[in-house]
Amino acid sequence: SETTINDNLSVTGNFTVNGTTTTVNSTTVTIDDPIFTLGGDSAPGSDDNKDRGIEFRYHDGSAARVGFFGYDDSASAFTFLTAATNSSEVFSGTIGNVTAGVGTFASLDISGDIDVDGTTNLDAVDVDGAVNFAADVTFADGADIITASAGTSNFRAGVNAGNSIESGGNQNVVVGDEAGTAITTGDENTALGYLALSTLTTASFNTAVGRAAGTQISTGASNTLVGTDAGQQITTGNNNTIMGHDAGDALTDADFNVAVGYNALSADTLGSRSVAIGYQALVAQNFTTATDTYNTAVGMFAGGSVTTGVQNTLIGGLSGDALTTGGTNVAVGYQSLSTEDTGRQSVAVGYQA
Repeated sequence: SETTINDNLSVTGNFTVNGTTTTVNSTTVTIDDPIFTLGGDSAPGSDDNKDRGIEFRYHDGSAARVGFFGYDDSASAFTFLTAATNSSEVFSGTIGNVTAGVGTFASLDISGDIDVDGTTNLDAVDVDGAVNFAADVTFADGADIITASAGTSNFRAGVNAGNSIESGGNQNVVVGDEAGTAITTGDENTALGYLALSTLTTASFNTAVGRAAGTQISTGASNTLVGTDAGQQITTGNNNTIMGHDAGDALTDADFNVAVGYNALSADTLGSRSVAIGYQALVAQNFTTATDTYNTAVGMFAGGSVTTGVQNTLIGGLSGDALTTGGTNVAVGYQSLSTEDTGRQSVAVGYQA
């Protein structure tokens, strides 16, 4: 039978309700007990696969909704859901938003985006995916930027840059998409620019700065290459110093060359021990068999027509610019020895001498 009490009711002892539903229509509920126990008044003997928490009702401005926060039994995690559905005490719905102050987490696994408007202070960050910064990133004084690799003291920045470095590949610096992407156990190489040193594997002591600089070096060592496409065809050549756009860009297995200036020494493939300094200096020289040339040309277009001549010393703009196969000549001065083509052992010193 039902009992209706129209006034206050005070219970000084314990109050037990054994029914299936308890409804409290009070607008304010105060409970002294600091702990709510949900899920039964005794320890469960098995997993009933039901969630535990608080179901609440709200209106989102367009429709009445149900929300839930509490323990998700299937995920073994605390969850907050909006627009939720209660199916036999198992909830599903939209993951809700949370506004909080300071939070402390033993670990944090985020499957979605992070939008931070303020300052983020992190002792350590391990990111498996991509990170996009829409503003400046400042590293505090004394902070280090360290990129992981199997070797020691390597720095990598760029898509696939240095991504093949193995244990034993040490002290390499590779910056730019595909820069140094094939390095395995090479040491002390510096590659700066798209495709710079991109095929180098085990060689060491190479420096390549510029798009595709030294891009074909595989085992060549101690080369210094600066400029777009500088020394881009060198494969096994050693100790070359190449500076300038397209300078020495046809050299393959050649050693001890110096080329400084646009197109300087740009046709030679197998000549070694040449010095070409200046715009298109020794631009036509080309030895198709391994040859120690000992040609030295300094000046704009100096020795610009030399093809297979050797042991020429040409200093001055357009000096020896007609020489082709001639050798052991010396020309010092603007346009000196400019009419000689195949002659040998000539010496011309002075303006147009």
